[in-house]
Amino acid sequence: MINNMQWFALLGREKSLVQAELAVATHNTKVDFIESLAIGANTPPIWDDLGGVIRAGEITGQATDTTTLAQDAVKILADPPPTGKVTIGISSANLSPLELRNIGKELKKYYTQVHNKRPRIIFPQTGTILNAGHIKGGKLLNKPNSEIFFIKYHNSWLIGVTTWQQDIPSYTQRDRDRPARDARVGMLPPKLAQIMLNLGGITNTSHIHDPFCGTGVILTETLLKQAYVSGSDISADMIDATRKNLNWFSSLHHTPQTNFEVFQADARTIQLPPSTTHIISEGYLGNPDLHNNSNQRLKDEASNLSPLYHNVFKNFLNFPKPLTIIFALPVWFTSDTQSPIHLPILDDLSDMGYTVEQFAPDNTTRLVYRRPHQTVGRAIIKLKKG
Repeated sequence: MINNMQWFALLGREKSLVQAELAVATHNTKVDFIESLAIGANTPPIWDDLGGVIRAGEITGQATDTTTLAQDAVKILADPPPTGKVTIGISSANLSPLELRNIGKELKKYYTQVHNKRPRIIFPQTGTILNAGHIKGGKLLNKPNSEIFFIKYHNSWLIGVTTWQQDIPSYTQRDRDRPARDARVGMLPPKLAQIMLNLGGITNTSHIHDPFCGTGVILTETLLKQAYVSGSDISADMIDATRKNLNWFSSLHHTPQTNFEVFQADARTIQLPPSTTHIISEGYLGNPDLHNNSNQRLKDEASNLSPLYHNVFKNFLNFPKPLTIIFALPVWFTSDTQSPIHLPILDDLSDMGYTVEQFAPDNTTRLVYRRPHQTVGRAIIKLKKG
């Protein structure tokens, strides 16, 4: 195998964010990134624990040219010999749709010759990567049905077989079926909450506190990791909503209700539980009705919110070390500029006494999560005291 590569992972939309999550999950071992894929050696992460990986699998073969690519893929699919109908999906991160279709035709021809059986080949309807519906509908995780990834890697080719796909229904349930939801305070996606926890290196011995707990998304995702979590919010209504959601979640996933506590408090003056090891939170994102506003209007919004966060981060300095902070803060985008507008307080954190951590593998200090055409996104930072 080329460089002992063992696994591949298909990344979600915000690739820099997912790459940073993978860096933590793989303990910064060597991972190559090719288009929307990660290619890794050593032991793969536990995929269910990651929020940003869509699909993953094993690197099972290699080829030196495209003429033998289909033949080598058929050899991989021949063990064990198939029985019954066979469906094969094909995807690639760095082939053109025409190249992929030609390889698919060759694969079908060779497969028929070897097994005397014509497989059904599923091609992507758009682009070169099958969507989640193709994988589920074609039952492509159930051998002999398979999805094959063809990956151009340096001067050769890798052949991967998909073994895992993200459990989208579970995320949907945790998001949409919560008994208390409030779009006015922002809707932190469970996937993003999971990524933020992973960026903090959370284990089941961690104590997480979310001082802007809202409806409790970060708290519920923390319970999945079997860590202890506490939350607070300035709003009594949000505290009630969080309690409802945590009780619902605990019953659904059989997590102990002794693993969390929730109370009303202002993040600017809160006193944290003494066992707290991490603050992980999405703060107040500001006015939710800012759409197609001028660059100056959004800068004014950033300036208006900055004092709030100055006081919040000043208060956090009162807490004992060690304390790791993962925070999602508002960042604004306009149609007339490509440069995002960040909170002014971000430039003052070092002077306040914080170390602003860099995220591997790009050594950036700010990771952005933003849906297409969204005015207000999230800038994720990692801080340590001193």
